[in-house]
Amino acid sequence: MMTSNTVATIKSNLPNDPWLQQRYRAQRERADRFLTKPVGIYQFKGTDGLLDVSRQVLERVATLALVYRIEGDKKYLDRCWAELDAAAHFRDWDPHRFLSTAEMTAAFAIGYDWLYDAWTKEQRQVLRQAIINFGLKPGLSAYATQSWPSKAGNHNVVCNGGLALGALAIADESPEICGKILARGLASVPRCLAQFAPDGAWPEGPMYWGYATEYESMYLDSLKTACGTEFGLGDIPGVSNGGWFPLYDNGPADGSFNFADAEEDRDPRCGPQFFWLARRFHEPRYAQYEMEHPNGRVSALDVIWGAGIDHHAWQTIEPDRYFRGVEVATMRDRWDDPRAWFVGFKAGANTVGHAHLDVGSFVLETKGVRWAIDLGPDDYDLPGYFDDHGGGRRWTYYRLRAEGPQHARYQSGKRARPRPQRRGQNHFLHEHAARRGTHG
Repeated sequence: MMTSNTVATIKSNLPNDPWLQQRYRAQRERADRFLTKPVGIYQFKGTDGLLDVSRQVLERVATLALVYRIEGDKKYLDRCWAELDAAAHFRDWDPHRFLSTAEMTAAFAIGYDWLYDAWTKEQRQVLRQAIINFGLKPGLSAYATQSWPSKAGNHNVVCNGGLALGALAIADESPEICGKILARGLASVPRCLAQFAPDGAWPEGPMYWGYATEYESMYLDSLKTACGTEFGLGDIPGVSNGGWFPLYDNGPADGSFNFADAEEDRDPRCGPQFFWLARRFHEPRYAQYEMEHPNGRVSALDVIWGAGIDHHAWQTIEPDRYFRGVEVATMRDRWDDPRAWFVGFKAGANTVGHAHLDVGSFVLETKGVRWAIDLGPDDYDLPGYFDDHGGGRRWTYYRLRAEGPQHARYQSGKRARPRPQRRGQNHFLHEHAARRGTHG
């Protein structure tokens, strides 16, 4: 994803591009903060296992590696090595919850590849063996024994993408195992990317759109730079339209139309994948949207994919859109007015991953207030939260049941914002209300 030409483009654009300066400055400040923080430790958290640690390592490695490549200051290199060396000596990368393994493999692939010339021979060996022993070997086992390779949800592209990055980083040195990993991924991931057809929406909701497209972008971009081809993955119907979904799903005042396991989230759903989508599919309006919505989640990939990119106004698109397949429609009277009318409707199926019993739900905004809301997800650590088979406990939780999605926000003529149930808060009350069949 970051070649020598990429580094040259960033350096040449930084002096004269205020937007790039701001994004890069945020990364450098973050890298400076990382210098004084302790390295990650092997620590599980609820049903997510090691996932938070894997994401922490990935963010730190990508940020420190980027800043080192631009600044050349060895303090960033040394801190990056400390992070990687610590994780290389974990007892495993939590292969039973394979998202943890995939994201840690991506972190090591980035650290190995972006800083290859800076590492000693011994350091490369440590990183390479960690990728093989903790990432690729468990990956081969997972392809044979776990369910995500045959499913179509976000796990598929995240796990395939993380493993692919690891395999591409060391393929010239360990071709046999890397070839097997890449072949299995290329056979598995099309069933996931097909979920974008035909209009670019994601059936698991806007939050998981972000997760899936982040790894889709890293996966396809890495295939292109390493192999010279995406093996047709970017041409799967619907993939090119993926950038439209958040533009339309985000309301003018209160964030996304948060169907399925997605929170309302005042920050618009966007991210650096908009820049990759803009480059790959020649749609500069995607890039402009991301430039206007920084949303506090700036990453190293914003700088890498955003440097020198073509962009122009996105508000020229029609204000209404129907996303077939997922069966979501959103409508508004105008763009760029936080007080505009906005409505989002959902139909579709309740059988996809992260679905709620929310067919027929809607949100409604006007005058800067979302009057009809979706309560969003509950705590993933609740017993049986993902047990969605007939009689499964998932459907005993109020927020996920048919009663849960639709609520009004009104109190004495003033805005009344129900506090979202953050993880670990008052879930017994929701379950009790659901069993009573009331609105709580």
